[in-house]
Amino acid sequence: LHLPITVIHRQTSPTSVGRCIPSPKWIESNDGQVDAHFINLDNSVDRRDFMTRQLQFCPGSVSREPAVSCEDLSRSPFVEMTQDQSVAPWISHDSQTRCGTIACWWSHVRLLENLRTSEGADIALILEDDVVFEVGWLDRLNDALQKAPPGWDVLKICAWGDTRESDRVDDDWFVPREPFAENGHLYYAGTCGYFVRRSS
Repeated sequence: LHLPITVIHRQTSPTSVGRCIPSPKWIESNDGQVDAHFINLDNSVDRRDFMTRQLQFCPGSVSREPAVSCEDLSRSPFVEMTQDQSVAPWISHDSQTRCGTIACWWSHVRLLENLRTSEGADIALILEDDVVFEVGWLDRLNDALQKAPPGWDVLKICAWGDTRESDRVDDDWFVPREPFAENGHLYYAGTCGYFVRRSS
């Protein structure tokens, strides 16, 4: 998926966005309310229940996106889509890990494509179902939106790996630039949590 987007990365704890505290407060930006979506495999009932419990007191729009599974990659339309993206050979080597990575990638792609064709708040919060919720996460995400650099399309608020000083925008934010793997280091990895503008 090639989109003209500006991705901004915020350095955070690995796979961490905070613990949802029962509160009438929900994430809002200068553009209004934010919708939340979480990606979850059909057979991951425990994780679905966990995400539902964590988000139940957040009075915004919250929805579950069924995740693409490794088994789905062997069926249409994902067989053709994966071949078109030239990643099919990856699945045959170290199949479980790479298959899971590609299936996760397609889950995000499908969700982002759905956002482009559906109605809702212009800003969406995307979460994977293994994200760790820490105390005060709503305040931290509100703070992230308020302090975000102008002109952003994607704000990564949950990730792992290193950052580079040459990519720094300000005290909180970085613009991810290649290479993402260099000298034994990974940079700006993970898609466990991010904001995206529906209009991007």
